[in-house]
Amino acid sequence: MLIKKSKINIQHIKYIILFLYFVSFATYHEAIFTIITFFLLLYTIFFNKKITISNILIWGIVFWSYYFLSLLWAKNEDDLLEYITIGIQMVGLYIVIPSIVKKESHINVVLKLLFFSLIYTAVLLIIKTPIDDWGSDRVGLEIGLHPNNLGLRMSTGVLFSLYYFHKCNMELNKKNSIKKMFYIIIAIIFATIALFSGSKKALVLLVVGSLLFETCISKGVKAIGKFLIFTVIGISILFLIFNNKDLYEVMGKRVEGMFLTIIGEADTKQIDASLVERTFYMKQAMHLFSLHPILGYGGNNFKTYMRELNYSHIAYSHNNFTELLSTLGIIGFLIYYSYWIYILISLFKGLKKDKNKNLTIMFIILVGMILLLDYGNVSYENKFNAILLCIISIYIAMRKEKDIK
Repeated sequence: MLIKKSKINIQHIKYIILFLYFVSFATYHEAIFTIITFFLLLYTIFFNKKITISNILIWGIVFWSYYFLSLLWAKNEDDLLEYITIGIQMVGLYIVIPSIVKKESHINVVLKLLFFSLIYTAVLLIIKTPIDDWGSDRVGLEIGLHPNNLGLRMSTGVLFSLYYFHKCNMELNKKNSIKKMFYIIIAIIFATIALFSGSKKALVLLVVGSLLFETCISKGVKAIGKFLIFTVIGISILFLIFNNKDLYEVMGKRVEGMFLTIIGEADTKQIDASLVERTFYMKQAMHLFSLHPILGYGGNNFKTYMRELNYSHIAYSHNNFTELLSTLGIIGFLIYYSYWIYILISLFKGLKKDKNKNLTIMFIILVGMILLLDYGNVSYENKFNAILLCIISIYIAMRKEKDIK
């Protein structure tokens, strides 16, 4: 009995440490994040009998090894080495999380920990953001998060909330009505923050992701009904954005400017400068790719190229596809996206067999939306996406192991 109790306590300690890890990461406290990561790595290496050699760990080692191997041909070594900490943390993630998540029930716990870390982020933002800042500027920087990152995480949180709401519907429990109300309130809070982040990508994930999830988990007439309901909700959100003064300032102007710029109807004041600059970056990245198609220009060296052009705003290419093609070539591009495509195909293949179809559907939507939004977002060094990918990868591995048995 004492041995069993000890094992349970150790697992609980792992969960506590992992939650602190998510919390520190959720608010982008890099120093705390690094310390906790290091501690977890030490724990995994010295106290576990063996490290779990998972598919995602192998992929992570291959990708980041190739990234740092590009040091041999990179134009600027310093730009490349800016990501050395991120690379170590990413591989660390792929060692640590699989060492903690050993059962299917553990996945549910880890997802809940990630969900509550997002609640912590939302609460911290509300506390630290002055009332006057809501609507006058994009929120997020108050807690050290870029508004785009904050918005995407909050929109992901909405999907989590919808998943847990429907999970309550499947459980026969008198307390479920209270839980369901809790998840609805949290979803509204997450959605509100996502809108005030002013992130167009977050808006797409919020509206399209929710619409797809609610439609896909239903069948027949119910699916059509939910599609219509959530389409109306999406249109209502857009109506609110353009008719609420505060939301229009942080989100409406950006959406309007982007649309008018695309169709060529924007005047000088309405032009989406961000979209124009992003288009410039992408064109330059594809030109750089044409010069170095196989190996690329070197990890994170698109910035180097911009510096060589004497461009005033030195940055990455704002598109994960063009960023990888230009810096790591077709080899790096294929290494990176081959695993994401494998994950997506595996999720679809197991959909019919899965008992928890709602979870699989949510994972499919998250992976699909991440890939879609990569067109306007450099995400290969995004640790939140890495955590999601790691959890989903473990989920697929466990499901395949169950099928074999």
